[in-house]
Amino acid sequence: FFVEAENAEDLEVLRNLASQISKKVTISDYEKRKYIHLTAVFACNFVNHLFARAKEISDSQDLDFNYFLPLINETVEKIKHLEPKSAQTGPAVRGDERVLKLHEELIKNEEQLHIYKTLNESIKKMY
Repeated sequence: FFVEAENAEDLEVLRNLASQISKKVTISDYEKRKYIHLTAVFACNFVNHLFARAKEISDSQDLDFNYFLPLINETVEKIKHLEPKSAQTGPAVRGDERVLKLHEELIKNEEQLHIYKTLNESIKKMY
């Protein structure tokens, strides 16, 4: 839990209450909480949206999305031990333009293609 309050008395009440639910309670402030939320959107909301997009692709090819759950779980497990940047794999990191182009040719949905290209460009810039 991240707790914040305008005065010390309220903060202590919130901290004590949160401590009854979780052993991990961190005192925060309004500015830091904005970034906590932004980080959560990137780490959870966007990732879940990509799962939904991946399922669209798997469904369009009659592939059971459950086939990909071990890979998804492995990725999550990896970032428990490695920095996310160090755990990144895939054709964009390897600079495999042949595979990137092949994938782009397979994608018929313009929105999916835009997402694919945008994320690969971001990955290339980071690495």
